[in-house]
Amino acid sequence: MTSPLPLPLRSPRTQLRMLAARDLDRFVAYRNDPDIVRYQDWTLPYTLDAAAALLAGQDGLDGPVPDGDMVQLAIDVDGEIVGDVAIELRHGGETAGLGYTLAPEAQGHGYALEVVGAVVDTLFANGVRRIVASTDPENLASIRVLDLTGFRCEGLARAAELVRGEWVDDLRFAILPSDRAEWLARPRTVERFELVEMDSEHARAVAQLAPHRHQDGFVSPIGATLAQSIAPPLEGGQRERPWCRVILADGVAAGFVMVALPSGEPDPYLWRLLIDRLHQGRGLGAATVRSLIEQFTAEGHETLVVSWVEGVGGPRRFYERLGFVEVGPTPDGETEARRPLQQQ
Repeated sequence: MTSPLPLPLRSPRTQLRMLAARDLDRFVAYRNDPDIVRYQDWTLPYTLDAAAALLAGQDGLDGPVPDGDMVQLAIDVDGEIVGDVAIELRHGGETAGLGYTLAPEAQGHGYALEVVGAVVDTLFANGVRRIVASTDPENLASIRVLDLTGFRCEGLARAAELVRGEWVDDLRFAILPSDRAEWLARPRTVERFELVEMDSEHARAVAQLAPHRHQDGFVSPIGATLAQSIAPPLEGGQRERPWCRVILADGVAAGFVMVALPSGEPDPYLWRLLIDRLHQGRGLGAATVRSLIEQFTAEGHETLVVSWVEGVGGPRRFYERLGFVEVGPTPDGETEARRPLQQQ
């Protein structure tokens, strides 16, 4: 990495710089916070001596150097450290390893996403061709940062890391310059929205639809959805009747929706809704639900039903904004909500 720190960041309040002696008390404090350490592997308790030794190991550096030790950088907001980024350059500077940590009170403000994006862009601009990162599979906040930077999940390594005497799973990600370019060039708006029946023209594109990795617990994979559309389960002694449509955005397959039409139940049930990772943020999910509301209202139905899995990053707020009201848990533990169709 030939360009020195600090890196240019979007917000004038945020700076990425080398960790300094003035940061150590704060650095040690959040490195001992229980909410932080549950997903990290450093030795506990993390001491001032350990932090000072880390700082001494990067004395005189203004950034990472090829095939050198991992360098710890401070995320500075308004002059105070709120987290850190670790970078290690490997293979003569052609590949890099990346890690990041934010203090609990600094989370949820977009700092990690801003900084990780800036680091990725700077590394690629300086000749790095591949960047890797890994995280605990349960650390959805960290996975979301990687997803929304353009990283691709390359797989789960089971019982791969020894953390404080326990072998734990490791979810591994990587990003290439082409991945970053694709992510930055993704469409942000839509001029033409359509729900169409799936045919051979759309089949291959539909089969490749995928949500972000951090949404896996909330969105069924497209393969499972297509399988259930072919062989629907029994509900109340009667076979579900799936109604499926491809979500087209400007003529491109961007998502898929499946509704269970009334058979044993009186109301249509929004069974599956998947928007591809590169097409999220364009309003396609909301447009799809509004289209369903309009159609089923015109057909004389009184209510549209949906259920979701609760959790950080779940779809509760999305459905509540569209007028769905929680009615209670389903037998399998999801949250059921209903949307009166005469509601404007």
